[in-house]
Amino acid sequence: MLLWALGRVEELGWPVGMCDVPHLVELVKPFEGSSELVTGGTLRPASEILDEQDLIMRVHWAVRDAWLKGHMVPEHLDWSEGGEPVDVSECAAVGVVEQRHHALNWLVRFLDADWDEVDTPT
Repeated sequence: MLLWALGRVEELGWPVGMCDVPHLVELVKPFEGSSELVTGGTLRPASEILDEQDLIMRVHWAVRDAWLKGHMVPEHLDWSEGGEPVDVSECAAVGVVEQRHHALNWLVRFLDADWDEVDTPT
């Protein structure tokens, strides 16, 4: 999330899978021991970050709503690749959505919370 906010990653993509960790390591590795990763980045406009936060809050709401009602994962978040629908409690995409929501709320200091007390209400 921080790499995206600093313009080091072009797009976040739809939250249906884990990030490409080896790719991110390669992006970060040249900056090891340096502050250039942060100081040399260009922070995206606040409106773009807030739009992404709003979108992920709505996606997280859809996932939580499905869980509370005992429904399957919303189709556009389903990792089953055309197989049987996946129960929300068994879908890894749910964790991706939750973590992205948490990271964006941390980034914008949602409710002015400290980093270890960031909430993700829907």
